[in-house]
Amino acid sequence: MNSPLHESAQQVLASGVNSPASPVNSASKDQSFRFTLRTASRAHHDQAEATFQPFRDAPAENLDWFLTAQLLGFCSLREQRAGEACEAMDQAIDALMQDCKDRPLNRPLPIAPRKLHPLAVDYIFYGSRLGTKVLARQLTEAGITPLPAYFEMADQGGWAACCARLEMVDRNSRLADKLIDDVGAGFAIFQAAAGQATELLKAQA
Repeated sequence: MNSPLHESAQQVLASGVNSPASPVNSASKDQSFRFTLRTASRAHHDQAEATFQPFRDAPAENLDWFLTAQLLGFCSLREQRAGEACEAMDQAIDALMQDCKDRPLNRPLPIAPRKLHPLAVDYIFYGSRLGTKVLARQLTEAGITPLPAYFEMADQGGWAACCARLEMVDRNSRLADKLIDDVGAGFAIFQAAAGQATELLKAQA
């Protein structure tokens, strides 16, 4: 069944960012797949970063919107993650649910357009945790105390483990192609989640 998030994500993916013209296979033969994945998903990553730039520009004013979008996005990724669960992601979602409850904000329902490879989901999740450290400093500088629970989660080495697994992927394999496509889909989910969060907050105003 289609949903606003599903349709928005499909529109983003249909924009052709990972089209056949993308320079996925133009890299040198000796580079790792992790580098290939970063290059291939750069446009989707940058689009998602631009979507959340309002939070970076005014973190205090846009905190509710950011937390709502993160909750919706990670709930969606958890629902569409193929295979085993990710304990760290479960903890992040629990923290976001508590943060949104404290504001208060209605919990957005998770949407699952399709199943994604768990390594692609991990790449997005653990990569986002790196950026969260920077955002936490910005919130502190903006006078937000105490920090929302989502920003207080400890790093348990998940990013390093994810990178190690990516290094083992043959960049010319079918798995590599799927990971590239699924990471693009994951970033598109967060772009759509940002728009969905805007609508949710407008409805609650």
